Amino acid sequence: MAFTKSRLFRELQKSVTEAEWDALERDHNLAVSSFNRNVLLGWKNEKISDDLEIPEEQVMGLHMVLREFLETHMGDNPGGWKWVILSCIYLAFIAERPLHSIEVLDIKELSVDGKTVYECPVKSNGKNTPCRYCVCRRMSNYEIMKRKMQKEFLNYNQEEMIQKFCLTHDADYLYIKFLGHMYRIHRGSGKTDWSDDGFCTFSEAGYNEAMTIYDVLCYSSQDCGLSGEFVNMDSLSFVQGSSASQENGLFQKMEQFFDHKNEAMARACRNLGGVESGKGDIACRIPMFDFFPVIIRFWNSDEEFPASLQVYTDKNVLKYMHYETLWFAVLHLFERIKEEMA
Repeated sequence: MAFTKSRLFRELQKSVTEAEWDALERDHNLAVSSFNRNVLLGWKNEKISDDLEIPEEQVMGLHMVLREFLETHMGDNPGGWKWVILSCIYLAFIAERPLHSIEVLDIKELSVDGKTVYECPVKSNGKNTPCRYCVCRRMSNYEIMKRKMQKEFLNYNQEEMIQKFCLTHDADYLYIKFLGHMYRIHRGSGKTDWSDDGFCTFSEAGYNEAMTIYDVLCYSSQDCGLSGEFVNMDSLSFVQGSSASQENGLFQKMEQFFDHKNEAMARACRNLGGVESGKGDIACRIPMFDFFPVIIRFWNSDEEFPASLQVYTDKNVLKYMHYETLWFAVLHLFERIKEEMA
């Protein structure tokens, strides 16, 4: 047996009496959270005509899971159970929105193929939890780590960042240019966005960009400064005692992508502010940040040798960022070159 959306919604509305609607609107001592109160009042006069079928076992399953949850966590206040159950059923099956406050849980909203998608940092995969019925999908570990660093950023002295790197700033944001895009970091939340039109429009920074920016601003040494001597990144892996196998795999993929695309690759490097530097079929010095350049050198394959890609950084790079972060930055460098080649 199945409900239609419209029928289920009518059943939800009928389960609230006029006296209860009046109490929800007026009685702030009612055992209901402000979030659930607002959800309920929001659909008091709503009209739903959608005939999409919803399996009854899904609705009853959520109802049972919620009752078990409420018996454990609100056992001393059964008068408030009704509002939680009605709100969650409405959000899960009618509105198709998260069961919790987006702001409180810092749920991420994305637009995918014209549809809103929600990612929750605390979504459980357990079968007997309300999360099973929530429209949210589990936020990736990368996004969770980025959110963690976003909050960590707020623990550091922003005035020192401004002075150290001569950052443009205002009351709300710090601004920093990274591989051809301007980024801004909100001084109150740590959220990082980028734009190429003066922030008339903007997008949230991805993992590699945000983690690189946070690391440079928060963890760079007080005495960081360029040596003027460039070193191949390969030499740094030995200093750090890390394996180069994963890095070699990444470079091989990029070597295959860039092979014999000289004109497009050279144009892309110029678009990122690059200037010719040294030997190679393509050899450019590119400002990763205004205060930190890198050199990329590429040789096409021929009958005897495969394609070869090398990245050189200033010898003092580890005073600016951790070795692991350098790889985030280089990954983004390759992605930006590919974007500019398109």
